[in-house]
This record gives sequence, C-alpha cells and structure tokens, in this order.
Amino acid sequence: KTVPMQNFNSFQSAIDFVKNNRAAWVIKQNGHASKSLNYVGHFDDGRDVINVLENYKENFKGEHTITLQQKIKGIEIGAARYFNGTDWVGPIEMNVEHKKFFPGDIGPATSEMGTLAWYEDNENNKLFQETLGKLKPHLQKINFRGDIDINCIVNETGAYPLEATPRFGSPIIYLHAEIHKSPWGEFFKAIADGKSYNLKWKKGYGIVVLLTVPPFPYTKKLKELSP
Repeated sequence: KTVPMQNFNSFQSAIDFVKNNRAAWVIKQNGHASKSLNYVGHFDDGRDVINVLENYKENFKGEHTITLQQKIKGIEIGAARYFNGTDWVGPIEMNVEHKKFFPGDIGPATSEMGTLAWYEDNENNKLFQETLGKLKPHLQKINFRGDIDINCIVNETGAYPLEATPRFGSPIIYLHAEIHKSPWGEFFKAIADGKSYNLKWKKGYGIVVLLTVPPFPYTKKLKELSP
C-alpha cells in the first residue's frame, strides 16, 4: 500500500502546496544531502511543516528536490533478507529503528541511533509476505544479490513502505555479525555465486546502539569548528 506523494523543485513551491493542502505532511529530501532535512509533521493543519520549510528556504541555499508525503500514523518496522539472484537465503530479519536523538522517543530526528532486531524462519510472516516477499519476481529479473530491506509504517489498515535499502545497512550489519554463527566468507560467496546456503544464526533479540559526540546531529557545525 502507498500514500500520496508530491515532488517539488523548490522550498517555496512546497510551502505553497502545504498552505493549500492543510494536513500533517512528511518532508523528505531526495538525493544524498543530510537527512537532517527530513521532518515528520505533527499538526493536522500543517503549520509546523510550513515553518520548517521556511527555515530550510532561509538556511539551505541552492536547489533541493523536496518530497512531501502524507503522514501515516502507526508503528515503524522493517523486514529484510538476503537474496542470491534467484531465491532468498537465510531467515527473515525484523527490525525496529530508534531515530530520535534521546531515549523516550524525544529530541531531534537522526538517521538512526540504534536498532532492535531479530531473525525468524516463518515464511508465512505477514509483514514479509505483504512487503519484501512481493519483490521476489523483480529481484530475480534484475539478478539482485545481497541484503535488501523494506521499512514500513504498520497500522490496522496495513503496511505502508517508507523506504527500500538494497544494500548493507548501518548499524544493522554490525548486529548481523553478532547474530550470525556461520563464516561471513562462505555466506557471501554462496550469495555471489547464486547458491543456497544454510546460514546458522542465534535465536532471540539483538540491540545495536550508536554512540555519538557533539556536534552530532548538527554536523554542518563541524565546518564552523574547523580551523
């Protein structure tokens, strides 16, 4: 399931849109700029989103492609798995990211401060079947080999994808290193060769935590601090 999205080539056009379409919107910055440009609206009239966009307009010069997506309320959770070009390899990974800077889900949003994750081998897992599982024909078509993750907002009406991560994610790859019992070399060689592999793994929950130092998450201040 998907929700409405709108793309804009300027902050002003995005501001005008929100003024004419009052709602709680999510601001996403396309490309590889700082994720600090992302923002999740709180007010149904969109006034906080307008204020944030006006701040961006004042402080971030140059062209930026902005996406506004209708906010969906629910639980953020992801499903991930390794693929060898033909079929899935290993168990299904379920992960829950913690993105706020402080415990208790407070403070500024970051790319990620830590993740709770676990493996399971239930092929009928509903979240997997409704999201990542549906991509199997496409992954076969493009001969994809590696780890892929679909992050979602889930509520009583279904799962709504937020993003796809068709690469090794960080910091989850470090948690994989703790959960996996099998040698990495054998595992990756099998995936690269398009073969199946009986991955040995630990059952239970795992937590990976990021440690940061100032001025994180305001990394643009590093330039100000540099000699």
